[in-house]
Amino acid sequence: MYALAYIAWSLPATDGYLVSYFRANGFLTVEVHDVASLTAIDDLERAKREAEKARHPVITRSRPVQVAHLTDALEPGTHPAPRLEMCRDAEVLLLGDGPPGAEAAASVYAWRVHEGEVEVFPQEWFNNTLDLGYQWITGVTRDPVSGHILGHGIRLDPFELDASNTRIKRSL
Repeated sequence: MYALAYIAWSLPATDGYLVSYFRANGFLTVEVHDVASLTAIDDLERAKREAEKARHPVITRSRPVQVAHLTDALEPGTHPAPRLEMCRDAEVLLLGDGPPGAEAAASVYAWRVHEGEVEVFPQEWFNNTLDLGYQWITGVTRDPVSGHILGHGIRLDPFELDASNTRIKRSL
């Protein structure tokens, strides 16, 4: 069995694998699980409580076949990152915190998983003028036609970022 206890996201994976990521302890953690190795969980409610206490939202009795960590406060620009061959897509967009000391309270991480690099785009519009903790970004994707990043959130209008990937071009 495989479950997500609280805030975590699933990534597009190749056949036979489950890939998920979550934010905890200053890192974006990505775990890859082999579906064939998953076994039953006897008490899911207890497993959920243990996962929340451990701040580890992926519930499974199997060990991941790969774990990758990205610092959740990288500066803007391109940085080395682990390769993740089990991801089906060449680019995965992750949500992280803003860089330390910056006004941006969130960043989009464009992780080119087969190349082993990540590009960080601080969200300059997502700052202390918002009610942080009451409003937040929940998901982003790249528009295949324009190449712009599209996003949505809690108590936020859906949005399209401009060519810099750091400011809102328009609300959708």
